[in-house]
Amino acid sequence: YFPIHTEGQDLRMAYMDVAPTQNSNGRTVVLLHGKNFGGYYWTNVIKGLTQRGFRVVVPDQIGFGKSSKASIH
Repeated sequence: YFPIHTEGQDLRMAYMDVAPTQNSNGRTVVLLHGKNFGGYYWTNVIKGLTQRGFRVVVPDQIGFGKSSKASIH
């Protein structure tokens, strides 16, 4: 989890940081999900990228997946 303080709230952003499963190519890919999805949406893409040597970082944006849900007043 990555701690965030915004709008007077302490929130946590969940993320996956997945290491390459094959020889690392030294490159990193960040995958951002759209509305109505979480990072889990990228499961097959993560597998394909890590098998090709990429490090993959996948955040659950605030309000989605395992990240905090902010209170909106």
